[in-house]
Amino acid sequence: FTKSGESRKVAYDVLNFREDRFDTVGSWHNSSHLKMLVPTKFLGNTDNVPSSIANHLNGTHLLIGVLEEAPFLYHSGNDCEGNGCWTGICPDITHRLSEDLGFTYEYLMPEDGKWGGYNVTTKKWNGVVSELVSGRIDVSPLLSTNSAREKVIDFSSSFMDSAIVAVVKGSEYRNTFLFLSSLNGRVWLSVLVANCVMTMLIWLIGKISSIDRHCTKVRTMQNCLCDKCQTTIVEIEDKSSPKSGCLIEELEEENDSGDISFYESTWLILTGLVAQSGDNMPHCMSGRFLVFSWWFFMLLIISTYTANLTAFLTLSKFHTSFDNIKELIGQDEYQWGFLGSTYTETLLLTHKDPIYNKIGEKGLHLDSKDEGYERLRNGRFVFIGEEPIISYRLYNECDISVIGDTFQPHEYTFGLTKGSPYISLVDLSILNYREEGWLDELWVKWTQAHGASCQSNVGSVTTLDMDILAGMFYVLIIGVLCSFGLVVVEFIYASILDARRDAELSVTHAIKNRLAFLKKHMSRHRKRKRPTGCTSGESNRANIGVIDNITIREIAEEEDYIAESDI
Repeated sequence: FTKSGESRKVAYDVLNFREDRFDTVGSWHNSSHLKMLVPTKFLGNTDNVPSSIANHLNGTHLLIGVLEEAPFLYHSGNDCEGNGCWTGICPDITHRLSEDLGFTYEYLMPEDGKWGGYNVTTKKWNGVVSELVSGRIDVSPLLSTNSAREKVIDFSSSFMDSAIVAVVKGSEYRNTFLFLSSLNGRVWLSVLVANCVMTMLIWLIGKISSIDRHCTKVRTMQNCLCDKCQTTIVEIEDKSSPKSGCLIEELEEENDSGDISFYESTWLILTGLVAQSGDNMPHCMSGRFLVFSWWFFMLLIISTYTANLTAFLTLSKFHTSFDNIKELIGQDEYQWGFLGSTYTETLLLTHKDPIYNKIGEKGLHLDSKDEGYERLRNGRFVFIGEEPIISYRLYNECDISVIGDTFQPHEYTFGLTKGSPYISLVDLSILNYREEGWLDELWVKWTQAHGASCQSNVGSVTTLDMDILAGMFYVLIIGVLCSFGLVVVEFIYASILDARRDAELSVTHAIKNRLAFLKKHMSRHRKRKRPTGCTSGESNRANIGVIDNITIREIAEEEDYIAESDI
């Protein structure tokens, strides 16, 4: 070593990758420097030094490890030999890569028939991954990415996205009250509460609105002299010819069927539940706007309910006992399993969530997917695997349902030996295919040609809850607030008209008079005999005249029916 700690003797071997191996072609020593023993071969097996980065693999022969996995890899049968026996998405990609990069290839199947799992006991890989690690093959076209595999092999850019899914055979869905399943119980309860509240509000507005029939009738009886009634009715009804008789009598002769009693209010709101209208409507604008708000709210609820119920009737022919895969733990009715030595097994056993670890430890490690599909069809078995493969395989089996959502998204890529010199060229080509949309066309080509006679295995429906429908109730609340805002506007408008009819009465005093009248009227609940009215020309300046031994003031305070008027 030198005084600075550097080695005095440094030597390196110069390696050249040829065919499928690294050969020593020279050496370098810090004293003798570079010595080349044989000529160097460059990518494409050429002696010419490339002027830039190589963009082809001319002359290179690659060994590609494959296993049958529809729709990605199909094999024609045991009697077939050669590359032409393999078809599917991955062979199409491999063939185009060979044309673009100029290499030849040969398909090989792993001796154990597995994709590749890690044995924690022997600390060794098996299947296709083991073949890549040992160098028996150069590339494998269908490997799922994970960190454990990436430690021993390289991955290209992804050509398709995937995820883990759990499927189970559903049982016939027989629910007498299926029509209630469309909405959550809280939603049904909220609609019923809203129904009761709106009934009270419609009735209340009919009592307090200054424009509605009831309040107009009672206030007329309290404040209008019979001499005035003759004149006032012409103003109110806006008729060209005067009518004889007292205003009170005229109001009584109006159509009483238009009165909004509590019973009518209840019926009006109840009919809104089925998108119908009642017999009578509020006379005032505030009441009618409140009814409109309720009808609009029910239109939204009914439309949403109908749409979701249609989905339930279409997709809920079969149901499962699980909402998500984690519910497998703690029950003994169903078994579950997955294919051994696959990405799914590695994920479950190495996941940070201990529940997934238990699922991986207690699940059956199957030798083949066919065994898993057979157990699945026999019932009471949950099969866990990769979503594109399972959904394609079970495309026409409508009684197979997905448990919850897919989880642990990952990618399908080409796996290469660690440090492979081909990876940059493969990456660039696959990215180009993906950007062109060619890979999506491949998926359509190999899946839609297979047909799709059933969609229930991939569909799901959700019971709508308050988190989804809360906005509709907000709309109803806004409508209620606007209606009471209109009540205030009507009150002020009626007070202004009071002031116009009485020159000595200011608007402020008119408002105070109406507030006092409203307070007094709403505080009385005793029933009185309905009066016959007064005759034209009778007068009581103190507003306490006697009609059939009942004072007009008492009539105003005790009257409890609705009369039709504009003010």
